Amino acid sequence: MLEQAQGTVNEIAGKVQGAFGRATNDTATHLEGQARETMGKAQQVYGDALDHVRESAVKNPLGTIAVAAGVGLLVGLLCSRR
Repeated sequence: MLEQAQGTVNEIAGKVQGAFGRATNDTATHLEGQARETMGKAQQVYGDALDHVRESAVKNPLGTIAVAAGVGLLVGLLCSRR
């Protein structure tokens, strides 16, 4: 939930920064604002995904352990081949 709130703050700040850049004809500030806004949206999506994973872990702890073990096994196999 914290990630979603931070994403919303970054998105709003990016919109304000972008608008300020447009108003002052400062292309760099405008582009920074757009990038910050996009980063905020991505952070919100990440927060949503993280919340979904947390909910799934609470509802199905054994499945979560199995997935984590599978990922660990896969990473171990990939690292051992190098």
